[in-house]
Amino acid sequence: MFGYFGSPCSGCRGGDARAYRSFFCGLCNRLRGDYGLPARFLVNRDSTFLAVLAAAQMREQPVISRSTCCNPFGKKREHFETGPAVTYASAVTVFGLEMKLRDNALDDSGWNRSVASGLLSMARGSFEHARAVLGATGLCPATLAAGFDEQAERERAFAAERKNLELVTAPTSTAYSAIISQTAALQGADTRISSGSFAQFGNHLGSLVYLLDAATDRDRDRKTGAFNPVHHIGLPAVTDAALQRVGQLEEITSGLQGEFIHFGDLIGQLVSSLRATAQTILAPQTATPTEGERKKKRKKSKDNQSSCCDYCDCVPTCDCCRCCDCCKCCGKGGCDCDCPCCCCD
Repeated sequence: MFGYFGSPCSGCRGGDARAYRSFFCGLCNRLRGDYGLPARFLVNRDSTFLAVLAAAQMREQPVISRSTCCNPFGKKREHFETGPAVTYASAVTVFGLEMKLRDNALDDSGWNRSVASGLLSMARGSFEHARAVLGATGLCPATLAAGFDEQAERERAFAAERKNLELVTAPTSTAYSAIISQTAALQGADTRISSGSFAQFGNHLGSLVYLLDAATDRDRDRKTGAFNPVHHIGLPAVTDAALQRVGQLEEITSGLQGEFIHFGDLIGQLVSSLRATAQTILAPQTATPTEGERKKKRKKSKDNQSSCCDYCDCVPTCDCCRCCDCCKCCGKGGCDCDCPCCCCD
């Protein structure tokens, strides 16, 4: 729901954490302002990364607004909710929802298909507005949508040959490549970074997202009979391909660190978080604890006065699901778990 990028740990780098929160809450407000109140629930970490990446190339710092975020009665904070970077990210977010609903309306059945079709009709005005915003930047939404329309045919071809993963990842990687590279052409962006670097970054990111989606949905797709590359070439092959993309993203980001005008360290943190996310998703699945087992574990942890990391078991492969809370509770470097998602490692 919230995407594959992580968020900075507030106990590790306060400045980066504050900047990230300003983008996240600012994007939430921008979605609400441009596309209506329900659109605020579309805010996610992947779209926030896009906003940060676009703002990192701007010749001037984003304009700071003081406003509330989710709670209208809460304290006003500094948010980045205006400017081309956040406006672009919000339009991409809404366009992404349209593509998801279109896919569900074609591939799903029963209530899922009906709900997707109904939402497409109800939100037509918002989708048209998002396409217009993207078109004004030079991005062509129709071309991106046409690429996704080829997905089913590509999946049938892959199922027959079972050879080239790029055959099925291409529509997603092409769309991400275009979206990411377009950030270099936004109004106010510096031209020092070649759009080719961003196109390559987007290509690898789109491929990674497709593979992680496949790994996440592998059980559901097996039950419904939907296509999933994991069922054709196995999870180890998908894992190797996904981690290779992570390495390529890390390498490109490292080469661009000195080129970003703003938020270079923050971008490095966010890209680094992808490895832990991928490792968690691609790990062999274990049995999810029952509610009774969770209660017993929490009671045992309290009785033993053990680390706060023992209180969280919502992630099957990890006892510490929110590293920010863990750092606040245990202190930096004080965690006693060795899970890949914990920032204290």
